[in-house]
Amino acid sequence: MRRASVRLALALVLVFALGCESPAAFPVPAGPPIPMALDVKLPCYTLGTWLLQGFSESLAIELAKYNIRVVDNREAPKAVAVINLGLYGYRQVIDVYLTRDGQTIPAGRVHMPDLSETTVEMAAQLVAQVVGRSAWGLGEPAPDP
Repeated sequence: MRRASVRLALALVLVFALGCESPAAFPVPAGPPIPMALDVKLPCYTLGTWLLQGFSESLAIELAKYNIRVVDNREAPKAVAVINLGLYGYRQVIDVYLTRDGQTIPAGRVHMPDLSETTVEMAAQLVAQVVGRSAWGLGEPAPDP
């Protein structure tokens, strides 16, 4: 009896965990993935890089939904996503730019309530959407507020 209830509980946890994964926000074009490097920065120098690493890892997972493969900068990627986590004097914003063929264009801006580690990692879903639309040419750059 107890073994059956444990199995049922594990099955429910697995179903709920799989159900929580959000799909891509728009239809992704078929074909090979776009190789893209990430350049994630804070507005000022910090000693610790755990925030940048955690965000970059979350963003790489989210970008896979949009058929974008995150590669190292040394692999000559097709594009580079430049992501500024906050600005001087306005820390509740993430600015996203896309660099291709030496040309940098604004891809969009994501507003957040704060720059806590949890909030920034959750914002990776929104940033991936902005990067994906820009990388696949599916939307105009978001206007500055």
